[in-house]
Amino acid sequence: MPVKVRIGMQSSSPLLSGYGQWTVTESFGMLWKVTIPGWYRWLLEGRFGLAVLCGKMQPFRNHQLALFGFFMALDERFRYQALIDILVIMFCTFPIVPNATPENNRFVANVCNAEDWPALCTSPKEMYEGTVRMLFEYGATLHEHMKVLEGMEPKDLTFENVIEPFIAEEEQVLYAFHTLWTRMITDWPISSELQADFMKVHELAISEVSAKWKYDVFFKAIKTLCERNETTERWKRRLADFYYLQMKSTAMGETSKKYEQFTGHDSFVEHYIFRYRMVLRNSEDMENIQVTDRAVFKDAPPEVTEYEEGPWLVNATATSVKPILTYCSDKTVRATVWDKWISRATRPHSLARVTSNARTIETIRKHQGKKAALLGFATYAEYRLAYKMAESPKIVRKFTKALARRMRPLFDDRMQTWSNFAAEEEKLYTLAPSDLYYICRKEAESLHGVDPLDLMYHFPFWPTFENMLEVFSYIFGVLFEDITRDNLDRCHPDIRIFSITDSSDKLFFVFDFQRLHLGRLYVDPFERPNKCCTWDVLLGRSYCTENRWDKIVYLFSNLSVSNSPDSSALLHYEELQNLLFYAGRAMQFLFSQSPYRDLTVPWRIFHAHDMDAVDLLPTIVQFFIFKPVLLTALSCKHLKTGEALSETKANNIALGLSRSTFYETYRALFWTDFDLTLFDTKDTDQVTWQEIYHQKLTEYFAFKNAKRDMQPCSFAPIFGQNISMAMYYSRLWAEMLALDIHDTFEKEDDVCATGDRLKKAILFEGASQPQRELYRRFQGRDPSPDAMCDFYDPPQYHVSIAASNEDAIPHLNSDAQNNTEKFEAKQGVPAK
Repeated sequence: MPVKVRIGMQSSSPLLSGYGQWTVTESFGMLWKVTIPGWYRWLLEGRFGLAVLCGKMQPFRNHQLALFGFFMALDERFRYQALIDILVIMFCTFPIVPNATPENNRFVANVCNAEDWPALCTSPKEMYEGTVRMLFEYGATLHEHMKVLEGMEPKDLTFENVIEPFIAEEEQVLYAFHTLWTRMITDWPISSELQADFMKVHELAISEVSAKWKYDVFFKAIKTLCERNETTERWKRRLADFYYLQMKSTAMGETSKKYEQFTGHDSFVEHYIFRYRMVLRNSEDMENIQVTDRAVFKDAPPEVTEYEEGPWLVNATATSVKPILTYCSDKTVRATVWDKWISRATRPHSLARVTSNARTIETIRKHQGKKAALLGFATYAEYRLAYKMAESPKIVRKFTKALARRMRPLFDDRMQTWSNFAAEEEKLYTLAPSDLYYICRKEAESLHGVDPLDLMYHFPFWPTFENMLEVFSYIFGVLFEDITRDNLDRCHPDIRIFSITDSSDKLFFVFDFQRLHLGRLYVDPFERPNKCCTWDVLLGRSYCTENRWDKIVYLFSNLSVSNSPDSSALLHYEELQNLLFYAGRAMQFLFSQSPYRDLTVPWRIFHAHDMDAVDLLPTIVQFFIFKPVLLTALSCKHLKTGEALSETKANNIALGLSRSTFYETYRALFWTDFDLTLFDTKDTDQVTWQEIYHQKLTEYFAFKNAKRDMQPCSFAPIFGQNISMAMYYSRLWAEMLALDIHDTFEKEDDVCATGDRLKKAILFEGASQPQRELYRRFQGRDPSPDAMCDFYDPPQYHVSIAASNEDAIPHLNSDAQNNTEKFEAKQGVPAK
């Protein structure tokens, strides 16, 4: 029977109608026998085995009709050597490109004419159509450029004719897209199609911008540039190297067979990750849990119970489960939520559809291992860490062992303390895993006399934000000027805009014309009916000398203002940590002097970046809350009593908050060990993920009935994205770097000088060099886990690592070969 299939983007939204949409005009079925490996080169990374047999799709500037043969496997359970039995051939039309030009579209004109500030008040229709048009135009430019490269001789290739012809337009397109992104999540007409509209344009942007890395002619041109190494400008050399390593990591340049196999395994991984997420989304395990008594949340922050009157439904997300486990005083509710959480998506409940992720995890793991093996790596973890700051699983093992050596005995000691506290204060005589988040927090607050709800009155949003800017000014030598009244477009009157200038050098401060302008910061903190974001930061625009553009960074939140006497949201210490982390991210974007967006920071989405160090500055700033002097500097006078936060009280608060984070960090260490062991196993057939998981549970926790715990089936932070696997350690790695640098500030006792060196050695450089090299430039050595160990386990209570009988690991030294050399050696290519 003929089967009609819709290809690509479909939506009932008026904004999407006709844009980027494939319409099936006719279809007929036919029987075919095709061996899958023979057609891998035509896979378009579709999750359902979609293949185009007529070559790559070519973007056109106008609506044109074209014929393509599409082969669709109806049975998505086929394996590597399976056959496609039923194929469907369809006639498709190219998408209708919106007629948005600088002459008839205000938003496009704003970008193309290089105006000083984005046109955020343009109508949603103009912004959406203009962005879609620019994305398709960029795709056409890129395709035409690749045709030009095909006709060029290798000796004629230069950075100027290989990369520069499209890089300026790419920045324009990304500027337009991130401006649209800002508008859609903060000030968009309320519509049931908003999510679909956003996802479709997001997918289109990713597809068009990443298309360059799929052209073989572009890979060969970049490889030629890297081998010649004639580019003298450091940023240009680094960008070419980054492009080369990013494409090399996807098997570009390998034999045709190896590339097909790699692409096939990667398609399977993406398909099963999609299945993993769909099983989680459709899981019914958490649907019937309700909390009706407001008293069980008596010390919870306001954002936990969004509405004053219940009942409150527990959603199947970490943002819902974690607050229940941390703040709910009802042991029965905590136990019920925990049991359902750790057994979610583990057992099949229906014969009609897959409802368990147990086999999916094993399938993902095997295909990831095969991908790594094709590129010469022994394990997937080695492949993932090849370009990272940690460099190898061996170094991460040194790091986790150093932490475990101090934290495991401390966990046993804390368990006794928590048990005593629970028995005396909460009448709990046997602690269960579901109790530890709650008891850890309560014991720490009780020990140091911390009242988290009263503490909020020291931290109203805008005064705290302004105090934070003063702290930044003192540490990093920067000036913040409020330019909100300069008639710049804003989505709401609550939004404030700041201009940031570097003034660290006194000579520059005297001669104002020599100051370095870092960019402008757009701060949108409060909730609105048509605002749908949480804490986030976007690099809206990179600086560009040709267009006379400065950098624009957007900082968002969705804080409630209903319970504050001065109409400014009060920050619970968790929200204060969020503010510090994302303000640190914003400053990281602003400090980077990269002329190319791809090198602004080591972006998390790119395999070729050492993204395990991307959270260094955000984590440094987030940990201000654990430093009494900085906590006092951030605080305001109590809004009810008028009292300032005293030094003694700030010290107790810092100690209490740091103590309350121990259990969560210990669990992060457990997940890091599990993640690394799972993906660093050479023979995946010898041991299952269940065996590894329960072995680690036994090592880290001494609880009964551990066999019921199958939490990896719902642990999306590892298995929910391709880029997350074998990388869970990066959270602890960022903490280690941040605490190591905080320790340097304390030892040198010259905040301004140390801050200036940090800014110039690491922050200004962005992703211009490997992060380990930048870190050495600042510290004069490799990173050390000692400060992190001392933070969670103060030396006065425990024998230090150096004095223990085991081998000390003072620094996490690099391997002899650098990342690129190791990767090239795996590929059989001479190291540069």
